[in-house]
Amino acid sequence: MFQESGTKPQAPYGEVAIISYHDERHRSKDGSLKLFVVLPILKTRACRLGADALVDIRVTEVRRLEFVMLNVRVTAVRFTTDSGSSEP
Repeated sequence: MFQESGTKPQAPYGEVAIISYHDERHRSKDGSLKLFVVLPILKTRACRLGADALVDIRVTEVRRLEFVMLNVRVTAVRFTTDSGSSEP
């Protein structure tokens, strides 16, 4: 998984999907709205689609009154044997 902004895999790859996760909680329960909690969920979804890695991870957190909203958007990719095909 590549987390640094702008970091892409060195190996050729094809995009499989863009996966989004959104959750809203009351501030008293916002401790469970953290990226390290959400990443396993996103990894599982990506694996079900046949992806090998997650790139371009974007996190948006908004606090409004007593609520916290978290949105995470990732691009799931599959590594390829050549730069022209996304087939395994």
